[in-house]
Amino acid sequence: MQSKQVQQTVARHWEAKDWKGHDDGEFLSRFYRDDRLRSSLRSVLGFIKYFNSSDELDAFFTSGLRTLDVEAARVIKACANTEIEIDEKAKVIDVCKAEREMREKARLETLKNDVRNVMEFFKVGVEEAMKALKVGEEDQAVLMKMI
Repeated sequence: MQSKQVQQTVARHWEAKDWKGHDDGEFLSRFYRDDRLRSSLRSVLGFIKYFNSSDELDAFFTSGLRTLDVEAARVIKACANTEIEIDEKAKVIDVCKAEREMREKARLETLKNDVRNVMEFFKVGVEEAMKALKVGEEDQAVLMKMI
């Protein structure tokens, strides 16, 4: 099975009939030594490597990683067991935005658990638990929908 990039390159060479000057193997495969493939491997491995460290992941993002193709995002989601939301209709995703959304979701989930723990331990209502934890008004509105 060939990758989509290889298939597109082979089709381009076939249409252009530009096989002159290439050896037999290149002629038969229609994929030439000077063809270049674009790969997301560095981005995928970097994301997975730095995923557990916010500072290192932020530094990795500022080094140039902004977007990923959907297939690479699926690999990250599976390998790092992340909660990155992937729009299957899109060709690329904004990794920085997806990572921020994922961390915000985790923050709210942790806050929800903290509120529930305070409610259970101190036998108080939701409002009292959020007040004790000094939960901001915006987070309170979100948490009320979650609890």
